[in-house]
Amino acid sequence: TISLNIPQARSSPRIIYVDDDNITGPWDGTQEHPYQNITSALTYALDGDTIFVFNGIYYEQLTITKSINLRGQNRQETIIDANQTGNAIKIEANNVNITEFTIQNAESSGIFIYSSSKINISNNIIKNNYYGISLSASSSNQIITNNITLNTHTGIRLSDSSNNII
Repeated sequence: TISLNIPQARSSPRIIYVDDDNITGPWDGTQEHPYQNITSALTYALDGDTIFVFNGIYYEQLTITKSINLRGQNRQETIIDANQTGNAIKIEANNVNITEFTIQNAESSGIFIYSSSKINISNNIIKNNYYGISLSASSSNQIITNNITLNTHTGIRLSDSSNNII
């Protein structure tokens, strides 16, 4: 007897929803029952998924380790606030897109891209951080059409990085 364990393939990437107004649950990431925070959505996301975040203020520090699309509803009203601690968003994966957010109040970087490529950061407001965006050992990324302002030290910092479009 031969036994084969063949994993099932996903038919297509999913859209996972987040809404801080869903305070009573249930939370399953559907449009009807969105997660209350982005961290929960990241936990259940798979490579290729899109996390759609409805307007609100999300007091979180995110670490992205999967190839995902993180999309806010409206960059003026969908806010990731690091609450004066760490990085607001740390990216440690390739093929990540972040668009339509205000990213603010990080003690370090609003967005910290580490050893990653094919990252697209577009149409965001990045303000009131130490560094707006920091790239370290990262190449072949795009940082386009963002409003990067009022950051304490530098708007965009590159360290050991090359082939980036800014």
